[in-house]
Amino acid sequence: TTDVVVFASPIVTASSNSPVCEGSDIIFTGSEANMYSWSGPLSYTSSDQSPVIINATPAMSGTYTFAIADVHGCTAYTTTDVVVNAAPMPTANSNSPVCEGSEIQLYASGGTLYAWSGPNGFTSTVNPTGIANSYDIHNGTYSVTVTDANGCSAIASTDVFVVPPVTGV
Repeated sequence: TTDVVVFASPIVTASSNSPVCEGSDIIFTGSEANMYSWSGPLSYTSSDQSPVIINATPAMSGTYTFAIADVHGCTAYTTTDVVVNAAPMPTANSNSPVCEGSEIQLYASGGTLYAWSGPNGFTSTVNPTGIANSYDIHNGTYSVTVTDANGCSAIASTDVFVVPPVTGV
């Protein structure tokens, strides 16, 4: 007679912080084992249990395979899907130059939420937005953080110049 030992297959789990925005990190989490192997889009490979891909791009979206081996050499694998959403491509514009006392109009596109900031402590979450009665203190760069429906953000800016009144004529 002979004794036969049959080892149970290891239990494998894999996950990620997907979906993520372009430029963010993809963080994988894999179950514990003796050896690890990750593979995925763009010829990605790693032998870490829980690797991180920094500065993700939409091309990194797809199915990642996680394989493990236990101390007995038994193997198992699973997959996890990753989505990398593209960053919005915002634009920001104004009606600059404007004459002192005129309205500055600021408008942006490319998202669903807008957060403006600018000279002299200017802030607004309204788009389009503006400043009703402009003066030289309003000269400068106005930036807008644009957030899309996926929660991804990008920044655009526009310069504003307030023309002073002509004097001494």
